[in-house]
Amino acid sequence: AAWAGAEIDADTYAEESEEPGQNCLQDDQKLLSAPVRTYIQKLSAKVEIAAGFRMILLVPPQRVRDDPQKRTPYITGMRQALGAGSATLVLVADPGAPAQQLEVFAGSKIRDKLQNFRAFAASVASTFAEPSYVASAGPEGVVMSAFENLAAAILEASEAKGEKDTVYECGGSALPEDKVRTILGEKRP
Repeated sequence: AAWAGAEIDADTYAEESEEPGQNCLQDDQKLLSAPVRTYIQKLSAKVEIAAGFRMILLVPPQRVRDDPQKRTPYITGMRQALGAGSATLVLVADPGAPAQQLEVFAGSKIRDKLQNFRAFAASVASTFAEPSYVASAGPEGVVMSAFENLAAAILEASEAKGEKDTVYECGGSALPEDKVRTILGEKRP
């Protein structure tokens, strides 16, 4: 390998070591059906190709759910293992957890390109973790909706004026479903 003994960052490693959409999903609860897993990989590849940002979905095992002493190191370790860097967004989804059902970790390049992203991501997390939404959509639907909403915002930002250096202003709330469908141009499984 050309990298033997060389120091490289996570973004370079991810760009040079895999196809877009690969290594974008770790579902330790076996929460997602095969068609939804394929759909998430497809969306992740679409975002990576169009915007240059990786999206990773991480569903931690239930055994770390209620123990921050286990949960935090697990999430940190998985983010590192999956090559999350400054151009990566990681959605940690645990719809059955009593708290922190959806957490978004965005790399610095994403936060630089999408202003107000933290407020937008917090809104996505709270919107799709609402008990009434969880009851109607189910755990798999919650995860899919949150991932789609984040992907749509990144894709919309990448299309803004078509220039790499353009900064996109995120709204303070999750995108409406019809707008997400239009931006993604994908049919749900």
